[in-house]
Amino acid sequence: MYDILIKGGRIYDGGGKEPFEADVAIKGGKIVSVGATGAGEAARTIDASGLAFMPGAIDALASDQDFKAMSWAWRTFGEYLSALEKKGIGTNLVPIVGQSLIRAH
Repeated sequence: MYDILIKGGRIYDGGGKEPFEADVAIKGGKIVSVGATGAGEAARTIDASGLAFMPGAIDALASDQDFKAMSWAWRTFGEYLSALEKKGIGTNLVPIVGQSLIRAH
């Protein structure tokens, strides 16, 4: 049994291939299947008919564990970029300074 089953969405792989319709099964926070899942059961099923999505795309909200463990002592954008570099986090990142972070400081 899956935790989440997203059925019938139009999948974009991000690599330039033609999009295709498929189901996406998630278990334990990980994508375990992309394709036809048949009558697979899930705790939650989402009907994605007519919707498009990119399973496994980068989370631009930066919920990665590296960010959670990072010290938030920076005050400027330059200091932020330096902190990322010191952690070994690549520059292939969407820098977002959200309202929650601003409120925290």
